[in-house]
Amino acid sequence: MTTQIQLKRSSTVGSVPTASDLEFGELAVNTRDGKLFFKHLDSNGAEQIVSIVEDKEDNFLIDSSGLTYSSSNTLKNVLDDLDATIITKADLSATTNTASGTGDLSYNNTTGVFSFTPPVVPTSITNLGISDGQSGQFLQTDGAGSFSFASVANPLTVKKINSNNTALTTVNNVTDIRFDTDSGFDVTDLGSGAVKIQMNSTFKTWKVSGQTDLVATGLDVIEIVAGSGIEILTNPTGSTYKQLTINNTRFGTGSGGGAIGVIIDISIADDGDMLLHHVDTFNSDNAKINSNGEFILTDE
Repeated sequence: MTTQIQLKRSSTVGSVPTASDLEFGELAVNTRDGKLFFKHLDSNGAEQIVSIVEDKEDNFLIDSSGLTYSSSNTLKNVLDDLDATIITKADLSATTNTASGTGDLSYNNTTGVFSFTPPVVPTSITNLGISDGQSGQFLQTDGAGSFSFASVANPLTVKKINSNNTALTTVNNVTDIRFDTDSGFDVTDLGSGAVKIQMNSTFKTWKVSGQTDLVATGLDVIEIVAGSGIEILTNPTGSTYKQLTINNTRFGTGSGGGAIGVIIDISIADDGDMLLHHVDTFNSDNAKINSNGEFILTDE
């Protein structure tokens, strides 16, 4: 059979054995409080009961002599004191100082106060560490974080001159030059700030075999003159293009030297009449059939 060994015990709350209840090396237990007891001699040689209990916040002893924010002697009370201190210190406040330098933010551990010193707001270009330039210059960057001042390029001066290179008209401070496409100019953007100016095809020199050349000077004007027997017609509103028509008004020469036209086709009608198909130079005055049935062409 199994031998059961039981310690001296009590189930009464708060019951503690006396020194006379226990021998040295003998244990006692309070099953209600969860405490274990034994006897020992203190520093004076007196018998004393010592209890062994489960460590908890409310029975774990603390030496608070070195603490700043607590004087309690149990872990629970010390932690409560520290919690109260943290809550007090968490009630932070802030003060704002006069702007100075590049700004500063500091914290006082004792008072729990933040102090903010705002930076000085730049009032000139030199506050940003950039050397000042001269009046009328502009600020430029090299693309690598460096800034400098540079002078503005002088605007253009455009002059209209004659064949002797004498200026007739001068326009100063030109920043924009425009080319007229109606005058034959063409402008092509080549990119990277470059353009190409082209002059469309023109005829400067007119050549006539056996005659003196006609050479245009600037915006020159040429006149086409109709000779004897020539008709020149212009149509500035012609379909698609402006038109210049040259007609021969003198195909043949009669005794008087007048124009008599050109016969294209001759045919005989059913009634015996001869029909002439021609250009529109014939009319009732210069082509007719007389009373004798004769066809007469005149140069009237």
